[in-house]
Amino acid sequence: MKNRFPASEQKERRDNLYSRLRGDIVTMRKQGNFPEKDPSTFSKYYCDLCNDSFPLNEIKQCTLCGRWACSSCWTQDFYVCNSCNGVIKLHTMTFKNPVPEEKED
Repeated sequence: MKNRFPASEQKERRDNLYSRLRGDIVTMRKQGNFPEKDPSTFSKYYCDLCNDSFPLNEIKQCTLCGRWACSSCWTQDFYVCNSCNGVIKLHTMTFKNPVPEEKED
């Protein structure tokens, strides 16, 4: 299947998408910073999305926002948390029938 856009335009579209994502996704924690520890357990940490506690080896840090997420709150496709995955999906959606702009009277 042939692409609709020349290579230079594809790169520009990718760069633009990345810039928009970085603008819309707030960094919750820097990469490499540990998740919040569950004080009621010896060695468990909180998932930033569902707030359940898990051993460190069962949660992953999102590459975009820095949140730590368990397997239920994780999207393997882009190696990001479900929250960031939702933002990615919103930015990559294509509408067949976009909502028309309202006219001012």
